[in-house]
Amino acid sequence: MENKAVDISKRILVADDDPDMVAFMTLPLRKRGYTITAGGNGEEALALARQDRPDLMILDVSMPRLNGLEACERLKRDDQLKSIPVMLITATASLLPPPEILYKLQVEGYLIKPFSVRVLVEKIEHLLGQ
Repeated sequence: MENKAVDISKRILVADDDPDMVAFMTLPLRKRGYTITAGGNGEEALALARQDRPDLMILDVSMPRLNGLEACERLKRDDQLKSIPVMLITATASLLPPPEILYKLQVEGYLIKPFSVRVLVEKIEHLLGQ
């Protein structure tokens, strides 16, 4: 896949409790010029979002302390953070809530694991308008 030039000012926050999954997502995104911040659970993701104000958050649905759905719900209730787009990832499609709940939570997209780097990048570029 060709490396497109991306806006290097774009910041993506990745939250997943699986370090291998974090590496799988962050390494190719960094190579494409994105600035990446990573956390291991929903609480860390919210704290990092307050600190770094990412342009996109990728949240795993199943994480300890605060899962991706709960983190998304808290994010969207926070006036300073609610405009940050959220993409959910999950290994189990049945853990995704029905479409009307995703709409209510303002989830902009989701991916079911396993997914390819190409699909991840395409989804991110679409969500970031690139």
